[in-house]
Formats: sequence, structure tokens, C-alpha cells
Amino acid sequence: MDSHLQGVQDVLEALQQDRAAAQAAKTRSAVHSFPLTARMWARVRSLVLLVLIAWSLPISLALVAGGIAYDWACLLAARKGDELKRRLRVARGASTRAKSSKGLHMCRHLHRAGWRVVLVDVHKNWAAGSRWSSCVAAFRTYPLPNMDPVGYLKAMEKIAVEEKAKLFVPVSIAQYSVYEALASQRLSRTLGIRYCTADAPTVAALNDKIKFSDLCQRIGASVPKAFPVTSPQQLMELNSRQASFAYKPEVFGGKRFLLKSIHYAATHRGDMFTLPCEPQALVDYIKTMGEISEARPWQLQQLLSGREYSSYSVAHEGRLVMHSDNEACLSCLDYAHINSQQIWDWVRDFCKKTKVSGQLCFDFMKDDSDGQLYAFECNPRCSTILLNFYDHVHAVIAHGKAPFAPHNSARRVVWIWNEVGELLFVRLPSCRSFREAARTVAEHCRELVTCTDAVLDACDPLPFLGLHYMQVPALLLRNLRRGNPWKKVDLCTGKLVELGGD
Repeated sequence: MDSHLQGVQDVLEALQQDRAAAQAAKTRSAVHSFPLTARMWARVRSLVLLVLIAWSLPISLALVAGGIAYDWACLLAARKGDELKRRLRVARGASTRAKSSKGLHMCRHLHRAGWRVVLVDVHKNWAAGSRWSSCVAAFRTYPLPNMDPVGYLKAMEKIAVEEKAKLFVPVSIAQYSVYEALASQRLSRTLGIRYCTADAPTVAALNDKIKFSDLCQRIGASVPKAFPVTSPQQLMELNSRQASFAYKPEVFGGKRFLLKSIHYAATHRGDMFTLPCEPQALVDYIKTMGEISEARPWQLQQLLSGREYSSYSVAHEGRLVMHSDNEACLSCLDYAHINSQQIWDWVRDFCKKTKVSGQLCFDFMKDDSDGQLYAFECNPRCSTILLNFYDHVHAVIAHGKAPFAPHNSARRVVWIWNEVGELLFVRLPSCRSFREAARTVAEHCRELVTCTDAVLDACDPLPFLGLHYMQVPALLLRNLRRGNPWKKVDLCTGKLVELGGD
């Protein structure tokens, strides 16, 4: 009973913090004023990119046509009649997150396993390219869960009833994962719908970096040292205690510590701010942190040095049934299964000891100093690493087979227009001669030949066109009106990364 009450308390705290963060972001967006020159430059960039997108349309059409012709030619040559019939012609399931590539892939897996797929997302993602997928039978929208949780739950129940859903597969983002876990449990309780996620208390606890770290320490799983910070004064005191060390590597017991928000904070994800530091640098950073309190704590986590990895797994009652891992970076747009036995063992042991069910994504660092693998974060939701399973006929979530990993023959997954952009705007400008530029182009093209695009599928080409020529232009047109400075177009998540955005 105590554990149940603690779980309920964790959920309530998570919902309260998510709503507070959403309200703060809304207020910040309303009151924050960027300089006129910054707004004008953002609009110019959006306009230029819209022109480039229009110019690229014939190339994309040629890619789609070539892919379709090649795919069908291979099937005809191999005389795969059953596959041809399947492509020319159901239980009902619902999946979320239309704007992202992982949401599209989940729909494709469910469809190939025989489900009628209803794709749902928030109202503002109406232009998502995935809605045009041949795997999607219907596309529905709902209110923002963290702004209108009651309206969200009612909308999900209405959609489930009208579409006669039998399975709910959340493909969550950080801000909505607890809400979607609550919706899953509600749909199961009221309509008997199966779901693929952990329960809401588990999602809330694993989302919390401190609680996840404490859990790992209790079960003997390796994690970096970490502790919560609940006030600016505490931060200043911790930093000043080390003043006598004159900011040498020996501080904090010989380690540096990374300052992180315990809950999702888009504007601070890539800061990499570490302690100890110069006192004035900490004062300046505290001004950008927003609230730091008992209700919204931050975390100091030991900074490790080494190679970073991520994993995506599906577990059922402590049994690991689906798993893939990937070399990682802050904004990963390159996915390839590495089949690390060390990561597999860590995840398998964690699932076995916690008896967890649902979708789990772990972030790891293999420390250079001792060679040990440390998990520094858990995201209890679907990961883009799901794309490593692109060539599986059935997903384990839909078909119930276990355990399995991506095929050895699976290619590296990239976003082709992102690769083109990297070539034109990153690699070529660094070339010092025409010969070097020609060699760079040739190497880049050879690399692309060995890859597969994350969205383009010869059997399902419309999401590729929808992403690049409807979803992204809609975001850029909105930016022309708002003028918010932006960093990049993220084709993986299907969003325009704006300063002060989500």
C-alpha cells in the first residue's frame, strides 16, 4: 500500500511540474521579446529555406520514383508474389506522435502485422507528413495534455470508442509521457484496451533522474554519482566550498559535476554546464535556469569522459523481448545497431530486477578511466532507435515474438536531406581546393549508397514528400509570422528548433 501511495504521489508531482513548466514556457513565449534584427534574420532564413525546399521538389520526386521502380523490379525478379499481393491490398490499434519519424515507423510495423492504424497527435501537428502514410487508416488530433489534461483524456477515450481501438501504443515525447501512461491505464480500465507502456507511477519515477539513480543504486546497476540541488543558494555554497582548490580537477572528490534539470528542459539540454566554476559564471547561469526549488529541483551528476550510447528496449514483466543499441550524441541523426553485449546485459539485468513492462530508452557512457558502462538517464518511452528495425516484417509490439534485435543486414539509417545539408554547409566549406571538394563529394556519395533514408519507403512514399513539402514548410511559414530565432530544422523529430521553444 505504501508503494502504491508513493507511486500516486510521484505521478501527481510529475503532472504538477509538467503543467508548471508548460505554463512557464507559455508565459515566457508571450513576454519574451527578441531584438528586431534577430526576428528579421529568422524570417530571412525561413524564406530562403522555403525557396530551397521548393527547388528540391523535382529531386525528391525522382528519388521516390526511382525507389519505387527499383523495389518492384527486385520483387518481380525474385518472384515474391505474396509480398506483391500484400502491397496491393484487420484488428484496430492506435499510435501517437505523427510528427516524428519513430511515430511513422511504429505505424508501419503495426500495419504490417495486420492492424488498422489510427494515428493521433496534438492539434498543432495537423500538417504531419506521417498522416499521409498508406499504413494510416485515420488521423485524429487532441488537446495538449500538459495544458488540458482532462480534455486530453476525454478526447482519447472518444477517439478509442469511435475507432473501436483494441491496442494503444504511445510514442511519447518527454512532456507527455506521464499523461499518455495515464491515458493507457484509463483506456484499459474503461474499454479493455491493451497498451504498450509502463504504468504512470513507473513512468514518473524513471523520468525523474534522481529517483532513477537511487533505484539503480538499490539494485546494483552502475550509474554515476549524483545528488539533487533545490536552491540557487545551495549551488553557490557547493561551488564556494571548493574555492580553495582554485578550480583544479581535484574538486568534488576528484570529479567534475554536470548541472542538469531533473525534468525536461528543452532550452538547457545542450548546455553542459559543470561545477566547480568561476563564481560569476555560476551567477550568470543561475539567471537562465528559471525555477530551482524543492518543487522543481535540478541535479548535479558526475561528468564522465568516454563514448556515449543509447538503447531502446521493450520489456514485459521483467523479460527483455526487443532491444537495439546505438552510438549516441546530443542530436542524433545517424542510427546503426552496434549489438553491444555490455549494454544488452545491463538492460536485461535492470528489467529482470525491476520487473518492468513497457518501452524503455537508456542513455549510457562508457567511462575511459575504468571501461565500465554507466547509465546516466532513463526515458521510459519509445526511442528513434526503433528505426533500426526498419526491415523487420513485424514488430514485436504488434506480433508478440521475443526476443529479437535488428537484422545483421540492416543499413545505417539517415535523413538524406540532412546529409545533403551537412555536405553543402559543413563539409564543403571546409575544403581548401577544388580537388579536395570533389573527393569530399565522392566520399559522401559512397557513404550514402550504404545507408537507407529514415522516412522514404518505396511502398509508402507519401510521408517522405509530406515531411519535406508540407510539415516543414508549415513550420517555416509559422516562423515567418512569429519571427522567433531558430537553430535548425530537425527532420528526426519533425520540428523547427526555436529559441525558447519546446
